[in-house]
Amino acid sequence: MRFSLEKKPEENQAVMEIELPEEEVARALERAYRRLVRRITVPGFRRGRVPRPIFERFVGKDQLYTEALDELVPNAWSAAVSESGLRPLGTPSIQIIQMEEGKPLRFRATVELYPEVKLPEYRSFEVRRRKVTVTEEQVDEVLHQLARRRGGYEKVDEPARPGCHVVVDYEGRMNGERVEALSEQDVLMEVGSSGFPSPFDATLEGMQAGDTRRCEIRFPDDHPARGWAGKKVEFTITVKEVRRRHIPELNDEFAQSFGFANLEELRANYKSMLLKTENEIADQEVQEQLFQRLVEEAEVDLPESLVEREVDFLIQELEDDLKRRSLSLEDHLRLTDMTLAELRQQTRPRAARRVRTRLVAQAFAEAEGLEVSDEEVESAVQRRGLSTASRQRLQEMELLRREIRNDLFLSKILRRLMEVARVMEADESAEGEGSGVDNSPRQQ
Repeated sequence: MRFSLEKKPEENQAVMEIELPEEEVARALERAYRRLVRRITVPGFRRGRVPRPIFERFVGKDQLYTEALDELVPNAWSAAVSESGLRPLGTPSIQIIQMEEGKPLRFRATVELYPEVKLPEYRSFEVRRRKVTVTEEQVDEVLHQLARRRGGYEKVDEPARPGCHVVVDYEGRMNGERVEALSEQDVLMEVGSSGFPSPFDATLEGMQAGDTRRCEIRFPDDHPARGWAGKKVEFTITVKEVRRRHIPELNDEFAQSFGFANLEELRANYKSMLLKTENEIADQEVQEQLFQRLVEEAEVDLPESLVEREVDFLIQELEDDLKRRSLSLEDHLRLTDMTLAELRQQTRPRAARRVRTRLVAQAFAEAEGLEVSDEEVESAVQRRGLSTASRQRLQEMELLRREIRNDLFLSKILRRLMEVARVMEADESAEGEGSGVDNSPRQQ
């Protein structure tokens, strides 16, 4: 195989002329004949037993050439791309220059290329990392949350108030008809945070076990469920139990229930955990600042085809999400008073940002020699305790692997960016020069 390559940077395209020798073409034509002769019936002959000259006269040489080209062109194009190092964006446009028996095959492939990305001098980036501290008040708050989670609820004979839990039966009626979707029994809910509109919670306040009350709720006109939009629903609510939270006291006995010798040891453990978490958050803040600057300062011309493809993806993602909520894209367009063209236009800036971010991230990874191995992906899958034993979950698992690979890839990029940039420690309140900033690079 021989090929010539012409790049057209102003059009972000490449034109490649590829030539395959006569012998390779002849072998492909013979393979094409053997495939077709098993599929096509020629009168007077058993299928697969037709001599090639007779078969060619029956089906025409053009069909034989078309079958051979379907094999030759993709294989030759793939080999030429691999050898040339091109980064094609999509499939090429193919023009056959020469395809005759006894002569080499020559064809021209025109393809759009991924754009060149000019990265900024990211090794000279400077960023200050806030100084991490954990106060005793923060530790107190975590321990109080722990106590609330460890505590339970006890049934009480007193009126319900915000923060209490109640077990209720409720029935919703619209125009006198029971609405099954708005009727439930033995539901545990927190007063003040029931998930229903405020009149429902207001009705619960002050109720005791055995009480029954009614309240009326009007659904907004733009409610996504068309059957309920603008309608009034009358709820009948019966409280069956009132439960009050019991919170254990923070003392040595409480600490021992978690396997610690005393409260002081428990506090030290949680303070250490908080410090670790805060340091991780501080590192993430630095990584996000550096990555945002990398993306913003990189120079790249976004191909229209990539942006359009990303718009298609985001619209499909929206449509899938709407379906999960029993809505359609048409419902969304009606509720937002938009046409599909307007939605696409609104989505374009987000799509362009995503394409730009992806291109810059890939360019940085190539510059730094970063990649994610199959072993790393499988290790992450196993850490999540996932299995591919179920055949119907294979496609699901493949999507998950791709998601895990992307997450690992981004994590490597962020860590490397933080390693190569100049990260300096600073007090949270420090601003600019003369603020007590340690100007020595932070050790990673």
